[in-house]
Amino acid sequence: MFKWLLKYFAIVFILIGTLVFAVPFVVPLDDYQPILEAQLSQSIGRKVMIGELSPQVMPQPALSATNVSILGSTVHPGELFVEQMHATLDPLELLNGRVVIRSIHLNGVGSNLAFIRSLINHKPNETQSSSQPSPLAVQSISGSNVTLRADDETRLGPYRFNLFLNDELKLKEIYLSRMDGTLRATIKPDQNNSYTLQASGNHWQLPVSPAFKFDTLNVQAVLHKDKAELTNIEMKGYNGLITSNGTLSWRNGWQYDGQLKSTNIEMTPILKHFDINSYHGRFNSDLNIKLMGNTLGELFTNPEAKGKYHIASGMIIKEDSSKPALTFDQFSGDGHLTTGSLKSDNTILKTAGGTIQGITHFFWQKNWSIKGWVVASEIDAETFLSGFIDEKVTSGTFYANAEFALTANDNEKLLTRPYLSGEFRMANGKIFKADLEKASTTLSKEGSHGGETVFQHLSGHARFENNHIKLSDVEIISDSMSANGDIRINPQDELEGEITVALRKTASLISAPLKVSGTVSDPSLRLTNDAIIGGVIGTSVLGPGIGTAVGMKVGGLIKKIGSIIGSGKKDDVAVLPAVQ
Repeated sequence: MFKWLLKYFAIVFILIGTLVFAVPFVVPLDDYQPILEAQLSQSIGRKVMIGELSPQVMPQPALSATNVSILGSTVHPGELFVEQMHATLDPLELLNGRVVIRSIHLNGVGSNLAFIRSLINHKPNETQSSSQPSPLAVQSISGSNVTLRADDETRLGPYRFNLFLNDELKLKEIYLSRMDGTLRATIKPDQNNSYTLQASGNHWQLPVSPAFKFDTLNVQAVLHKDKAELTNIEMKGYNGLITSNGTLSWRNGWQYDGQLKSTNIEMTPILKHFDINSYHGRFNSDLNIKLMGNTLGELFTNPEAKGKYHIASGMIIKEDSSKPALTFDQFSGDGHLTTGSLKSDNTILKTAGGTIQGITHFFWQKNWSIKGWVVASEIDAETFLSGFIDEKVTSGTFYANAEFALTANDNEKLLTRPYLSGEFRMANGKIFKADLEKASTTLSKEGSHGGETVFQHLSGHARFENNHIKLSDVEIISDSMSANGDIRINPQDELEGEITVALRKTASLISAPLKVSGTVSDPSLRLTNDAIIGGVIGTSVLGPGIGTAVGMKVGGLIKKIGSIIGSGKKDDVAVLPAVQ
């Protein structure tokens, strides 16, 4: 590549030098410019146009040209434009028939990747090669305000460079940097037509989307004709560190295959590039990655990665709120990222003092969806539920086996209609705003509000679907009572259900059926009408306590008798217990 680029400059300055210093100055230079452009075009196989030529004799021979254009064709695609070219020559060597250019400076250079690829893939005509020494020598070439346009119109630059050559026009060294000083690189020739690259940067930003910005950058690589072997990449930014090594190739589109490790990368500013604002945490990973794109700008469009990762000190924010729905100490797994999906095996979420472990599949190509199977253990229920429910519902140590799914058209709405189904168990906790023991002995139609129920065991089956919650086969056990039943909660947080409570202090003589109503924030527990009627009768006949208990038994029998009569059945169940 470098050799053919130098050939272009060599041809230009040999012809210009011959023209300027061989033709008497009394002849107008403008008369020779069309001839010069034709000779240049023929020599390099591309159309060349020059805006203006300016020779200089004193204090030393020099040439200046403006608006030089080297155009492309179907055979040789790509273009090169130079606003200003200035070269200083060695006058003594001109007398010896050689053109020795001490320096060439280019300013305002514009080109594209098609031109660079054309130079790289150029096959020289061996019949034109010669062992004779070249009549041209160039000691150094420098440039400023150099820009390069990618195939997708992404603009790279502007850069400045200094290029040093030996007597055979072979590259000795190139110093390259951005004009703002954020990126610097040194390129030197290596063995087998390759080049070593060392680059560093400060406050450097990726020239393609997503425009990630890093505090420091260090790169070591070996450049070949159609690929670059990146032996070490180290980037510090987003309060963390990213290291990588791999191969970047560009023969058939752009592709990067390599390994990537990240340590304590702050996720929030990175995810904002993808319009994701709900997730926070510090990302750590050890991944094999693959990036592909037809153009340089598409390289990060559909990344693929596979390996281990974990997110520390994380948080998921509620939609339209700054309050967290879920906070966690660590989220980790063995992940496989492909186009539109992330499948994570052995997922472990450490939150609320416990662990949730399982398998999670995350999709976002057509719509946003998360599906998984989890096992939860030793979760502090009050802490965990506080992000999803504003009111205190229950406390205790939580265990569960469940499947779940979150689906939405927008990632910000994933938590608006969750699905969950599974078995749960809780130990040593409380049910807030409901006193089952008090409600089971309250005979008023208004029922019982407030209070709390202490339990040693609570279990059941939970189903959360379409913002409806159904708790079935609920069992509650404490030192003073046991209870079982079913409860439903609608999207307006209204309660409906029935729980049967047995109080141990009455030697299980009382079994009180309670109607559950009200709301999550203000639940209401009331004895059923049959239980109230029986309780009132028993209390009035036998007195409080034993009379109330017997009355409730009678109330239950009345309900059974009514059900049998209403159904027309004569021998359905044993209404009264058999006499022993």
